[in-house]
Amino acid sequence: MDYRRIDEQKDKNLHIDPLPLEVRELNEAQLAQLLSALDSEGKIAELIKNDNRVPAAPPDAQYENEFGGPDPPASDQSGTWTLAVLTSLKAKGGAMQVGHIKRMLRYALPLGGSLGIVFNGEPLHSTKVGLGVDNEWSLGKGIGISAVTITVDDENETEFKVTEVNECHESYITIEGIPGKLTGTVRLYADRIAGGKSEIIGSSNGFFVNVLGRVVNTETPYFGLENLSHSAWARFRATIRADGLDDDLAINREGLLETPALAILRAFLLALFNKARNAYDAGLRASWPDVGQVLTETWGTVPLEPLREVIKDGLSAGADLPSFVDMADSDPDVELERVEQSDPGDVGEFISDVVLEDLTTDDPFVRYDLTHHRVVVNRQHPFAREHGETHEQQLLLRDTALVDVLTQAYMASLGIAVDVLDQIADYREQSFRLLAQRQRRTGVQLGEMLVNATASEKGLERVVGDALEYLGFQVRRLGQTGKTEGVATAPARPADGESDLGKSFSFT
Repeated sequence: MDYRRIDEQKDKNLHIDPLPLEVRELNEAQLAQLLSALDSEGKIAELIKNDNRVPAAPPDAQYENEFGGPDPPASDQSGTWTLAVLTSLKAKGGAMQVGHIKRMLRYALPLGGSLGIVFNGEPLHSTKVGLGVDNEWSLGKGIGISAVTITVDDENETEFKVTEVNECHESYITIEGIPGKLTGTVRLYADRIAGGKSEIIGSSNGFFVNVLGRVVNTETPYFGLENLSHSAWARFRATIRADGLDDDLAINREGLLETPALAILRAFLLALFNKARNAYDAGLRASWPDVGQVLTETWGTVPLEPLREVIKDGLSAGADLPSFVDMADSDPDVELERVEQSDPGDVGEFISDVVLEDLTTDDPFVRYDLTHHRVVVNRQHPFAREHGETHEQQLLLRDTALVDVLTQAYMASLGIAVDVLDQIADYREQSFRLLAQRQRRTGVQLGEMLVNATASEKGLERVVGDALEYLGFQVRRLGQTGKTEGVATAPARPADGESDLGKSFSFT
């Protein structure tokens, strides 16, 4: 397959016509000849010569059965294999180092044991393996849910008892209305496990329901539940084994039929999420500083975890960062490594300062400078000019800008789409500019509005009066049709022999 042929069609049409692919059948001798030009060390040939079977990956030392119950039996080798060879790489592809490739592959792996990669004989694990866990619950070991309730016929509520069993060699729960035992683990991670390149392959957060050794909802981590958009969801993972639901499997065995047992299970899963969410909310409240910390510390009292998560997720996924993050000339790989190795408790590694700088009037009010780890307030922004004349006003601007950046980071960490974040940012930016025009207390703002108001008769009348007031005149606005629009008086000390206190002129 030559992908350059697709690129050629992209230059000509919006629609890409089907491309015919040549298919050849090779015997072993022809395969050996082909590999001789590509496999100088014979590694590929060695992999496939053992009865055309690629050897199994070495045991994963970090594997754990988070579902409980017996592991599914290993599938029989099919006696077939697939070899993919990449040639004619672009310059960036040819320059990639082994370490960089390994890191990209690790970022592409979701949590769980459904997919494994062996790279040059070394098993690779998802970068999410080993992340800290704030809270963990095992079914049967004090999960603390005694019953679940579902609504029947849109009216009547029915309660189903949940029983925990913790014996010597196993722990599990039983739920009225669901056959058999339920085992598994619920975790609330310290960092986000949602997002990143691994989402292309599979989710790491959400509900994973396993029936007889197979996850039946790989495409629907919400498992039919709604309104779970919460910051806790991005850190939440529940792996539940429910072999008793085998009779409820759909024909394709990739989901469950809509039965009363499924409704009960959903109610239990929702109770599990609410338990984790309550723990997350309690931890979040505790992370905000108390009065003593505020009085004795400086930047250390600012909660920066959402900002750290947004930067880390964006860089690891190779995706566009939110518009408030200014990449400038930053090296994504360098910044990602810095974020991964940074101490989340060291605020200085993420915000070294909040500064006012002279950018252009068209630039946003505030940005986060990723290269220098600063919050930058645009001093030439109309809102900043209107509210940044005195030292006290500038301090307030800095605080406002910091809250703005943290709020944008928090919205991004909730999983709001980048295009929606950009729409919100644009609305906020236009609101800042509108407020500056309504205030119009600075000469620069008035000058700009004088130039831009020439197309509006009434608007020009008003801004002329505002400009004269700014220059120190006392303005009496008349606004009579076809007559003088107002009178501006310049207060002045009276000359000898004069009794008036100023000179006046009219403007139209």
